[in-house]
Amino acid sequence: MSLLDIAPIIEQMLLTSENVSDLNFSSGKWVGYMDSSMIVKLFYNTSVNVSSITLSTLKIINRSIFPPSRVDVWASMDNVHWAMLTTMSPDQPTKEAMDDENIAVTCRFKPTALRYLKLIAKPVAQLPAWHSNKGNKGWMFVDEVFVN
Repeated sequence: MSLLDIAPIIEQMLLTSENVSDLNFSSGKWVGYMDSSMIVKLFYNTSVNVSSITLSTLKIINRSIFPPSRVDVWASMDNVHWAMLTTMSPDQPTKEAMDDENIAVTCRFKPTALRYLKLIAKPVAQLPAWHSNKGNKGWMFVDEVFVN
């Protein structure tokens, strides 16, 4: 088994460990995305009712780490037919909000019975004009996915 084969397994374990991390993005507890979206599929053996998901994300402006620019939440009973539950664009930091912090990004929707849940979170495609790396891609770091 190669590292490419087990990378999705490691990512899934990190994102569902129920241990919210600190502000150290290089601790090994965070999963970072820049060139691609985070796509996570969760499977439940029996139908569950879900009304929200929360992503634990990181914001460190001077390291170009921003919250996701967009989060899509999808549900399915059979892993074939998917319905979008919600999409949201979290507020982005301003020049005045320079403190490093964990940010909880919560997506709420009508309670839905599902067996499969798919989350797609996109990193910032272009850092704002006020940022020292303006125009470049931003990093998005996620350490936990909570399903309620």
